[in-house]
Amino acid sequence: MTIPSATEFATFDAGLEPSVKMLSTSFDGKYFLFNRENELGVRDRISSTTLYLGKNAQSGQWSPSANEFVYVTTIDEGIYRHAYSVRLFKTESMTSSELWRIPYRDYSAGSPAFTPDAKRISFLSSEGNPERALYDLWTIDRITDEKQKITNFAE
Repeated sequence: MTIPSATEFATFDAGLEPSVKMLSTSFDGKYFLFNRENELGVRDRISSTTLYLGKNAQSGQWSPSANEFVYVTTIDEGIYRHAYSVRLFKTESMTSSELWRIPYRDYSAGSPAFTPDAKRISFLSSEGNPERALYDLWTIDRITDEKQKITNFAE
């Protein structure tokens, strides 16, 4: 595992204006994931190639065991921004795919992250709650797509 030095972080941050937020590295240290002006980007440390995933991409979280991360895309409706889909980005192919679409008119969801074994993705959702502002912890199995509600704060 290669861990970037503090100097490399500072050099990377200084090369982007305005400043980078949410800087994190892949599990093997080969890639940076960052947010710049609400635009999610991934950068290869070796080639210095940077790919931006768009202004509607947010909340990237690395897998603990592979060079991939999950993130949320959003959609704007008037003055409101809604989480729209959860996507998986693979650095090997530099491509992303949609894991599931969020029916944002029915409930809210977001904050995806891998479980420690990377077999499931956890996220917060108001699905099934009488109030959209009341979120529970859910997981979804990466192979079967089975969703499981872990907490129930509405009770």
